[in-house]
Formats: sequence, structure tokens, C-alpha cells
Amino acid sequence: MGNVSLHHWRRGSVFGVRHNDMSTKLLRHGLLAFTCIIQAVSQNAYAQGTVYLSHLGSIADTGEGVGAATPFAIYFETGTNANGYSLDSIQLRIAGVLGTPTGFDVSLYNNNGGVPGSSLEPLSGSIPSGVGIYSFLSSDITLTPSTVYWTVVTSPDSLSSGNFVAWAFDPTSYTSSEGWSLGGNYGFNGSSWYSAGGSPFTEAITATPAPEPETFLLTGLGLLAIFLRRRKCFYMVRKT
Repeated sequence: MGNVSLHHWRRGSVFGVRHNDMSTKLLRHGLLAFTCIIQAVSQNAYAQGTVYLSHLGSIADTGEGVGAATPFAIYFETGTNANGYSLDSIQLRIAGVLGTPTGFDVSLYNNNGGVPGSSLEPLSGSIPSGVGIYSFLSSDITLTPSTVYWTVVTSPDSLSSGNFVAWAFDPTSYTSSEGWSLGGNYGFNGSSWYSAGGSPFTEAITATPAPEPETFLLTGLGLLAIFLRRRKCFYMVRKT
């Protein structure tokens, strides 16, 4: 009887080890799956951008030359999505290119009392080579809802060098959705920003609304539960 009891105890111990090993594997695989699920849901949520503000106009031959001492800016206000927006890109219409510019920099600035404050992000894009619409990409910086930001354009070249890019302006009305709006033009005189007036500079802003954090969590947990149930059934089938 003692041997039988010991035999049964050993079998139970082995089964217990296997059971614990299975649970550990389930937990490890489950955590990995949960991480992958959250990443997949996040990437899918940010996959599609919306043009919330568009003022690219139709006149390509009127603009202001952008130089090292003559940067220009225009402000916009974001919409009302409670969780903000992920900035995808800003498009500008270029009225013309003179000579061979060595640079053309587009940056996103915060607002400081009605003028551009500090740079939040330099956007990536190519130096314009002629008349047309050019895109400048963001690294998905998050924009706060109902907040003023500035698109600031500058160049390392001076206008006197004869090498510069002209940022187009246009008198036509802009289109927008979800409460986004476009403001006025500003220039820099070497010491301070000033209202440049005139027709607004051209730009279009593409962004993606940031979803609520609960959306990620609930979706991830639901998919994780399905994954763990399937893994458990798989182990039970292998055990039998």
C-alpha cells in the first residue's frame, strides 16, 4: 500500500509539474500575444489619416520668397476630438523656385501669445524643385484638441543669394472639418514676428484622431482571451 501510495503521489507530482509548466507557457505566450495585439490594434487605428484642413488653392505663381532672414508662418487650430490627433503630414503649394536652394525647412511650432513659440518637430521632406504641391511628413506627434499651432517655413539661403523657394498664397477659402480652422500669415523681421496680412499661405493638414485608451485595452483583452482559450484547448488535446 505504501508503494502504491507513493506511486500515486509521484504521478500526481509529475502531473502537477506538467500542469504548472503548461500554465507558465500559457502565461508567457499570452503576454507575448497581448503585446502583439496592442501593437496591431494601435497600428491599425493610425493607419488612415484624414485631411482636416485644406487650403492648397489653385494659383501657383504668387508667393513669398522664404530665406534665412525671412521665415514665414501661418497658424491653425486643431479640432475637437477629445483625445487629440496624430499629425501625419503637412502639404504646401510652391509658387516657384529660383536658382538652386540648399534647403527648405518646414517645422511645427507651438503658440506663444499669438506668435510662433518654440519648435515642436521638424517635418521631413525634399527641397522643392519647381512649382507644385509638396508633402512634409511628421513622426506622428500628438496634437492637443482645440489648440493653436504654427507651420513655420524657413531656409538656410538668403534671398540676396538668388536661391530661394517661394511659398504660394491664395485668396480662396479653405475647407475643414471637425472644427479645424486656418489663421493668418506672419513674418519675421529679425527680432520679432509680425502680422504679414494678405491672402493666407497654402497648406493642407492630414492627421489621425487618437482613439480612447479604453479601445486598445478592451480589444486587446478580448483577443487575448480568445488566444488563451485556444492555446488551452491545444494543450489539453496534446495531453490526451
